[in-house]
Amino acid sequence: MEILTLLKANIRHKKGAFFSIMILMMIIAMSLTAILSIIDNSLESIKQAHEIADTGDVQVLISENGYTKEREDALISHPMVERVEDFPAVFTERGKIGENETNSGWNLLKLHDNVKLFNQDFSDYEESTPPLKSGEIYVSEGLLSMVGGKIGDTLKAETIGGNYEFTIRGIALEPYTGSAVIGMKQLYISDEDFEKIYREAKEQETEENSANVHILMIYKSDDCTLKNSEFCRELNKDTGILDYAVISLNKDTSIYYTNLMPEIIVSCLIVFLILLVVIVLIVTVHNISTSIEMEYVNLGILKSQGFGKDKIRLVFFLQYFIAQLTGVILGMALAVPMVQAMGNIFFPITGVISNHSISFGKTFGIMFGIMLLSGCFIYLVTVKVGRISPIRAISGGREEI
Repeated sequence: MEILTLLKANIRHKKGAFFSIMILMMIIAMSLTAILSIIDNSLESIKQAHEIADTGDVQVLISENGYTKEREDALISHPMVERVEDFPAVFTERGKIGENETNSGWNLLKLHDNVKLFNQDFSDYEESTPPLKSGEIYVSEGLLSMVGGKIGDTLKAETIGGNYEFTIRGIALEPYTGSAVIGMKQLYISDEDFEKIYREAKEQETEENSANVHILMIYKSDDCTLKNSEFCRELNKDTGILDYAVISLNKDTSIYYTNLMPEIIVSCLIVFLILLVVIVLIVTVHNISTSIEMEYVNLGILKSQGFGKDKIRLVFFLQYFIAQLTGVILGMALAVPMVQAMGNIFFPITGVISNHSISFGKTFGIMFGIMLLSGCFIYLVTVKVGRISPIRAISGGREEI
């Protein structure tokens, strides 16, 4: 009971230090919760997007000349391959939205059943994808972030068969290459437009300049336990399909690049948080050390009244532990609306709707580690309490500390 009484008096007497530690820990906990939640949600959402779009384990872009009947048969009949989805596409050499032009490769595909659209406020996916009329196109969010533009703008695509204009009607989910950090994009047009563009491109095709490519979605069989990178090596060894590909990308690599920018930004913010943690430790140690020196006489009197050094040290520990724990709880609570508000902060980069889950477990584990480290410093700095002599304290002597 005497410890509780002394603790209340100490907090009331040192409320400035108490609230400063609490606020710093609140900022750290709030920021850490938000950062961990956003990055975890980003990664998980990208994986979910691949499931929603039913993407293959490997995506291969190969020219029509390279995708011979022999290679197609070898690929389809391979024992590690469950199935292969073939999406013919016309390759564009240049693209332009408004006044912004890019030389990154775009592929014009027919709109197919796996394509999902974002709703108007980008909070979810539409239940159904409306068919496109002639002159309309669906694009990825990553393309608009990279080149600029919005729904309703005019997109110009240049192929070997001619130049074509489309009106952007909606934004489609494209997990493989829809990120702003991946250059090649897949754009979806109507069957009518595709047949026309394909026919006119084939008329201008040469051996050096292919008119179209096949976008192959390759799915591993259920009994294949190889990682995607290992699967690609074995598949290429047996079929040679990747040697003739324009570009190939497995799902793991696509997820890594899609989440690369959020990872970099989060890493920079974590460095800032580490600096704040160091500041908290310095402030805690300084406050306790200064308090012991300033309260030398009072601590000596307490020891003369039967308060042992362990009780006094426990009071210091509890005072700062309560301040830190209060800050952690408040910070994690304040992080909830922050995560809700900032959930889609990386949407223009990833092109994927993020979840709004809160990583309470990870955050509390890290914060508990910080509090444990702080406790170790408190233990070390309060060692000097044991060297306080009641007689010297009452007589005003401080030589021993």
